[in-house]
Amino acid sequence: MFDYPLPIPRNTEYDLLGIRPDARSEDIQEAKTEILGAISDKRRAAAQRLKELYAKVEGLEEAYRDVERLTRGGQEAESTDLQEARTKLARLEQKALKQDPDYLDKRRMDLELLDDLEKQEMHINGL
Repeated sequence: MFDYPLPIPRNTEYDLLGIRPDARSEDIQEAKTEILGAISDKRRAAAQRLKELYAKVEGLEEAYRDVERLTRGGQEAESTDLQEARTKLARLEQKALKQDPDYLDKRRMDLELLDDLEKQEMHINGL
């Protein structure tokens, strides 16, 4: 019927897991566990770097949490509280930038990495 070789698909889920398409279910589970472990290690490392960044300025991590909490609340009554929290955060970020001019870039990169790793983990868990 076919006089030519069929192309082998590339970038499949099997490639992602680093296994062959004819792998046993145990091999698939082992590969998933190994990849999830590596993702977890990277997440811990990024979270630790963020923790160390925040620790350089007292109250910085708490200020981020306050702004996030108040932003999620979405209540008009909290608009003054939100404004005060943002002002406090901006002041603390300035302190962080004086200590480390790359502070915001480092924070952004680790937050993006954490977000990407979470997506990867969800994808692997969905296989």
